Amino acid sequence: MTSRLQHTVYRVDSGRGSLVNRNAADLTGVVYFLDRTDRHQMKVGDHISVFTVSQAPEFGEYQHFRRGIPQPSDIPMVGRKVEATINDQEAIYYSFPQDADWEAKYNGSIPLQEFYDTLNEHNPHSETPLDKQVEVLEDLLENPINHQLQ
Repeated sequence: MTSRLQHTVYRVDSGRGSLVNRNAADLTGVVYFLDRTDRHQMKVGDHISVFTVSQAPEFGEYQHFRRGIPQPSDIPMVGRKVEATINDQEAIYYSFPQDADWEAKYNGSIPLQEFYDTLNEHNPHSETPLDKQVEVLEDLLENPINHQLQ
């Protein structure tokens, strides 16, 4: 029996989403995604969701999904890419094609505004260093709300 890789990923979405034909990231990736979309005034979801993923141990090429539409791929695998960020941190992004070997458990979410309000208690969120934003988000996501159970 092949061993499975288990990890936690995060996604900016409606708080009731799934990962099928969607992208997700680690905490650093979510913070950097929000920073980019904020600077470009792009519309994003209103929650940050948490998923526990169990998958085949290999990664394939990362796919960028737009509205759940997959890019053509010869081998359906969970995709992964690592980007260097400020302060030598790494942001990890994932893609979850429908036909790949993975399962995800939705663990809940927090409203995106809760994250921004917590940051704004000390500084405007645009002035909070990104590595500090990762720490704040990690603390907030310790007990996410499971909207599917409500």
